[in-house]
Amino acid sequence: MRRALLVGVLLALLLGVAAPAAATPTHEETTFAVEIQETGDAVWTVSTSYTLESDADRAAFDQLRSEFEAGTGPGPSVDTFRSAADQVAAQTDRDMEITAVDRSSSVTESENVTGTLTLTFTWTNFAVVTEKQVSVESAFAGGWFGDLAADQTLTIEPPSGYRVQTATPSTDIVDGALCWNGPQQFEAGEPGVVFETVTVPGIGLDPMVALGLLAAVVGGGLLLLGWRNGYLGGLGIGTAAPEESDETTPPTDEPPAAGAGEQSESDTAAVDTDLLSDEERVERLLRENDGRMKQARIVEETRWSNAKVSQLLSAMEAAGRVEKLRIGRENLISLPEESEE
Repeated sequence: MRRALLVGVLLALLLGVAAPAAATPTHEETTFAVEIQETGDAVWTVSTSYTLESDADRAAFDQLRSEFEAGTGPGPSVDTFRSAADQVAAQTDRDMEITAVDRSSSVTESENVTGTLTLTFTWTNFAVVTEKQVSVESAFAGGWFGDLAADQTLTIEPPSGYRVQTATPSTDIVDGALCWNGPQQFEAGEPGVVFETVTVPGIGLDPMVALGLLAAVVGGGLLLLGWRNGYLGGLGIGTAAPEESDETTPPTDEPPAAGAGEQSESDTAAVDTDLLSDEERVERLLRENDGRMKQARIVEETRWSNAKVSQLLSAMEAAGRVEKLRIGRENLISLPEESEE
């Protein structure tokens, strides 16, 4: 079975690293996350992790990550994808380019110590966009990607407002994204995916159009209610001048009703959420869930992409704001334990 092209190159480079005083760290797994955009571009995140069992492994990884981030050493190579983009562009007669290249690394320390190298880039014009569909059927033309080995995973996430229509070979949908776990053999031109726009059941409208119509109906109802109750008098809409009265209302010393002019706690919470940074929003979610959540649950609650959550949590972990615990193929995210006073 063919291994995915990138990893074949990666492992060959790792075996050739000259490190006489340090052992080569053990490769653990490689994930390929592809986020399809509405424009047809695709944001790729390639993460390769290593088990660091000793000080020698840690020293070897520190040297590896330094060279990788500088773009001079082994690791996930963007040149591999540039070659693939040129090949697919020639076969499909579409202009393609690899842009926005970024390299990063992290070390996770929990029960096991894991080092991760992450390559992120944008592959332009990766998918074909039509009025109601986004097709990734020709993006893997020529079989350049290869097959997935047992320690590799590929996910393809649809654009916002789209869902899976067809996928070959068939696989599971995890958090809205197609997920192939190795070992997985792909035929020439696979995987092939077509996404379709999501419509409101029974109406057949695009979600944004349906949302706009709903907002218009609700707004009209509120306007009518305000007119009927005289709340629009200040605007001169639908209110008559008040009748004069001979009686004078005596002044009162009673204090205003409790809560008058004050913002409720729920309103304050809603406003505060909008003002939170991504990191603060994650910390707030964790506090609301007894200090720990699965990473997949954070993706579900925030509705962010898998790649964004993964990169954000790695940065937060490096800053000491969260802790990661690997459980099987899932990450358990928790707030650091507070020191005892």
